[in-house]
Amino acid sequence: MIAIKAQVESMGVSFKNKISTRLAKQTVAIAFLLGALLSSLQVYLDYQNHGSSFDQNIEQLLSVSLGSASRSVRTLDNNLAEEVVNGLMHYEFIHEVQIVDDLGVVLAESERALAPHSSTYWITEWLEPGEKTYVHQLSVDQDQSSQFGQLIIGIDKDVALGPFYQRLVYVVSSGFIRNMLLALILFYVFYAMLTAPMTRVAQVMRRVNPLAPGGIRLSKALVNRGDELGAIAGVTNEFFQTIEESIKEREASDNKLSDSLKQTRQIIDNVPHQICARNKDGQLLFVNQAIADFYNMDAKTMESVSYFDIHDRIHKEESQEIQIADQQVLSTGQPYFMPDHAITDCDGNLHYVQTSLVPFQYFGEDTVLAVSVDITERKAAEEKVIELAFYDSLTGLPNRNLLIDRMNLEMKRAERHNSIGALLFIDLDNFKAVNDSFGHAVGDQVLQHVATQLKGSLRAVDTVARLGGDEFLIIIPELSSDLLEAKSRAKDIATMLTEKIATPFFVKNRDWVASASIGVAMYPVDCNDVSEVMRFADTAMYEAKKQGRSQHVFFESDMASRVELAYSLENELRQAVSQQQFFLVFQPQVGVQEGVIQGAEVLIRWRHPERGVVPPFEFIPVLESSGLIQEVGKWLIFESCQCIRDWQNQGLWQEDAWLSVNVSPNQFYNPSFVDDVLAALKITGVKPECLELEITEGIVIGDTENTIKKLQKLRSHGIRVAMDDFGTGYSSLSYLKRIPLDVLKIDQSFVRDVTVDKTDKAIVEAILAMSISLDLEVVAEGIETKEHYLFFKGTRCHRYQGYLYSPPVEASFFKEMLKEIVVA
Repeated sequence: MIAIKAQVESMGVSFKNKISTRLAKQTVAIAFLLGALLSSLQVYLDYQNHGSSFDQNIEQLLSVSLGSASRSVRTLDNNLAEEVVNGLMHYEFIHEVQIVDDLGVVLAESERALAPHSSTYWITEWLEPGEKTYVHQLSVDQDQSSQFGQLIIGIDKDVALGPFYQRLVYVVSSGFIRNMLLALILFYVFYAMLTAPMTRVAQVMRRVNPLAPGGIRLSKALVNRGDELGAIAGVTNEFFQTIEESIKEREASDNKLSDSLKQTRQIIDNVPHQICARNKDGQLLFVNQAIADFYNMDAKTMESVSYFDIHDRIHKEESQEIQIADQQVLSTGQPYFMPDHAITDCDGNLHYVQTSLVPFQYFGEDTVLAVSVDITERKAAEEKVIELAFYDSLTGLPNRNLLIDRMNLEMKRAERHNSIGALLFIDLDNFKAVNDSFGHAVGDQVLQHVATQLKGSLRAVDTVARLGGDEFLIIIPELSSDLLEAKSRAKDIATMLTEKIATPFFVKNRDWVASASIGVAMYPVDCNDVSEVMRFADTAMYEAKKQGRSQHVFFESDMASRVELAYSLENELRQAVSQQQFFLVFQPQVGVQEGVIQGAEVLIRWRHPERGVVPPFEFIPVLESSGLIQEVGKWLIFESCQCIRDWQNQGLWQEDAWLSVNVSPNQFYNPSFVDDVLAALKITGVKPECLELEITEGIVIGDTENTIKKLQKLRSHGIRVAMDDFGTGYSSLSYLKRIPLDVLKIDQSFVRDVTVDKTDKAIVEAILAMSISLDLEVVAEGIETKEHYLFFKGTRCHRYQGYLYSPPVEASFFKEMLKEIVVA
């Protein structure tokens, strides 16, 4: 037993807590309980038997002594009575005997002291409380009716129950011994069948390392027992096997995860955006290489350092702005976007970034995941394009769009305030000779000088704008409410400007003197329509040139003859439409890299029966103003589609080629424009992809939403859309991002000096960069020299057109060009 106890306690479990011990205890307890119940039943039955037996013994004694006792009473024989009494007193359990007659006279008696109280006396008193006495009536011949005395016997109860107590001790002692032997036997049985095998299982499991079980297993003998312990041993071995497999899988998964984390880190470190995770105290928990390079620090060193401590040393206000945004993300649990905000690097360079802040759980800690995209270059390009939209790139003055916008405002202000303003149209005299004689570089410097003179000579409220070429417009608002006074002040200003322009200046190692003709229109007196006022000022300017240049002329009503001339031209154009005097010419668009015709721009020409071919700048404005452009534009698109169909039938037209047709604003705004285009394609059977429509920025400005809807519908059918003369008008990125376009055409005014003028070169490069980001094709117009071509060949420009390859040619000549491509 001691050895067993030592073995089980070596397992770390006390002997009394072992299963075998507890089972033995419970078995003994149950055995004792059952033994006690059975013993109690046996004692009770024995007690009942003992009582019955004792009563029968008393009856037998009485039956023997009753005759003698009756005779002694009947004969009053005291001696006989003494003999009966003494005979009964021989029994130890009888302590008193009396024989009395019917008168109560004691004939004989004997009494013995009760035995001393034994250890069982309390039981006797509990079982037989009070004295135990037997009284028998003495009679003659069993005749109970003639009783004449009594035999009284007193019993010593403790002595009488002595045999019962002896048997009781035997029963209890034997039961106890039996139960103890049973407990011992059961304990050894339980230990051998349960505790010992489980002890072996526990010892084996104690040797097992949960992280690396190795080959440790329970013995086959234990597994093959065929009972519950065998099942437990089998399951335990399976559990060990499962642990080993799980550990192997986890190790493989950990290795794969480690490799994945390394790869992810490499990817994140190669992302050009700044990525980091910051906790509520600003501590950097993770940084990528981009942000480490931004601060010229080691990435590992930055982790565990406060981001705000780092940036506070560079720019405290920027740091505070970011810190406030971080706190908002952590408190609300919602992402936060910081659009276009400034941030300074460790070298003091200012960058513009867009930052996304997202709530992020980093290994159980609430953090802010910050991703900052550097948009400095894009913002510079946008600002450059915005500058192109409103300002002239050469002089920095407002361009036509900004002029019209301000003119509209000033016109409305003049009407509200009942004031009169002036619009001055300035054109430099003989400027073409300067360009032709000394080159465009000198001409540009002359324009810049004139722009500086004009701007420096006027008030801040006045607007000086350059329309293009050598033309300037000046808005002078609120001269007076009196027309004569307003004209007088306008005259003084025009005179002063003429003198300022004529001031000698030095360019290219020589003195220059410029002169200008100025036309003046008073608004809203002459007209309250912006385009008309501009036309009136233009008319007055041409009148000034006719009168000898270097002077100013006010628009007068007698200048209406010019309007009449325009009306006459309009009538001639109506005849030209009805008599089909218009014809098409085609200027090839050539792949910059391929050097092959990929398409052509379609241009309209007017063959006048008397004047010959009329330049387009003379009649197209009249077509626009008269509304004839609707009919002519519809004809132009239809004729272009017919040309494509004819060339396709002749096998001259490539499937991926197209014709590019200019669309005027008036034509585009016509509600039936889209249907007209689709009808022309359907009638001629030409694929929509073969047609490209060129629009100007003015179309977009006029009605942006309607323009976008129409262009989307056209492109949904496969028709290409190009933005013509890009850079000379509004050139707004906000429009470009929304308008569905395929092509940007760089205006020839920027192409002409791109190889010698840094400004033009910067503008062209900005447009090319923007087209890449917007996924647009680029066509360069006005390529007239080999230098132009070589410049664009080194860029992302797709196609070019210009006199270097071919001027606009009639259909027959263009057809021959197509034949050469097919033959080649």
